[in-house]
Amino acid sequence: MTAVLALIAANIIWGAAPPIFKLAFQTVPPFILGFLRFYIAFLFFIPFVKNRELGPINASNALLLVAGSLAFVFNIVFFFMGLKYAPSINVAVIGTAAPLFLYYFSVFVLKEKPRPQLLTGMIIGTIGVLVIILSPFMAGGGKLALGEMYGNVLFVLSAVMQLAHMVIFKQVLKNMSVTIVSAFSLFIASLFFLPVAMIQAHTWDYAHIAPSGIWGILFGAFLCTALAYHLFYWGIKRIPAEEMGLYAYIDPVVTVLVAAPLLHEYPDQYFFIGSFLVLMGVFWAERRIAWHPVHKLKKGR
Repeated sequence: MTAVLALIAANIIWGAAPPIFKLAFQTVPPFILGFLRFYIAFLFFIPFVKNRELGPINASNALLLVAGSLAFVFNIVFFFMGLKYAPSINVAVIGTAAPLFLYYFSVFVLKEKPRPQLLTGMIIGTIGVLVIILSPFMAGGGKLALGEMYGNVLFVLSAVMQLAHMVIFKQVLKNMSVTIVSAFSLFIASLFFLPVAMIQAHTWDYAHIAPSGIWGILFGAFLCTALAYHLFYWGIKRIPAEEMGLYAYIDPVVTVLVAAPLLHEYPDQYFFIGSFLVLMGVFWAERRIAWHPVHKLKKGR
């Protein structure tokens, strides 16, 4: 399997995840689902971790591994919390704005001088994100819908954490195996979710779990986590850093296709306007359409 195909497969799975998890949360508390998702996936990786090369472990690698794992955890926490308040179709579009967040980081943190082309793209894309975030207010005729807007803000934070997770683990994977990185990040996630899951378990009656909840746990553990993250880490280890964000453009299409029949969530005009502006902002900033480079499949990358 090529790196391109691995990343496309991972993003198809992740595109389906928001509506599937949102439906599962109706009968399974988020942190219980999160703990079961990561712990089951971690157990799945244990047989493959034995007798594997850890690579050159030093203080720098260890720190990056922990930092990347924590970014991974907070990405999921913000994602799960956002699903409680906002439509699942919003998260994928907001996630495609990750390159814009990277530009802001380079300008305001790394103090790089923004080129006019990049600055224009950043402004256009940011307006698109704001349209989606404020869509509950605009659709409500000016009435505040703080819950849904709060969920959209959480999706932005999730996208920022996902970007940090990608960038950090790109460095970690230069010296460590994909299996080790996958297993360690899942172990950290399990430890983080366990205390809150135990608290939620006191008020949750597992007898009331619906089939959608069971499928959500199984989908989360085996497809969305064990398989998709392994494919993702395997893929980003083998592609240039500038191409890591290109594959997120699959997610909104898959999310809408799954959310429509499953949750009856349908895009409105603000969704389309915001999506268009986000993609145009990224296109303008990069001066190229960031479509998936499927032609590279033939090159065996």
